[in-house]
Amino acid sequence: RMKFLCVCEGGSVRSVAMAHALKYEHNQDALAASWLKTAPETMAMLAGWADRIVLMQPRFIDRIPEQHRGKIKMVDVGLDRWENCLHPELRTIVGAAAKVWSREGWKL
Repeated sequence: RMKFLCVCEGGSVRSVAMAHALKYEHNQDALAASWLKTAPETMAMLAGWADRIVLMQPRFIDRIPEQHRGKIKMVDVGLDRWENCLHPELRTIVGAAAKVWSREGWKL
């Protein structure tokens, strides 16, 4: 199993949806984190733990330590318009992205 850190602005909708897809549809180890509220030291620790870092928007890259940016996979779903990590449209989007990535062997 691979370890995934999924990052969105608040860490409660888009990143949780992606982490859920990775955990429950692909049997991977995945955590969600907030780009806005996670302390830099914590983000550095989580980025070090992760094999892959999934950013739900490109602008979140600025909080990922330089030495871990080679682990980043961008799954740009845009701004949160769902307000619910279980929203069917969001789950379809992240589920499809995870499925394609899984077929590619989680390559960056």
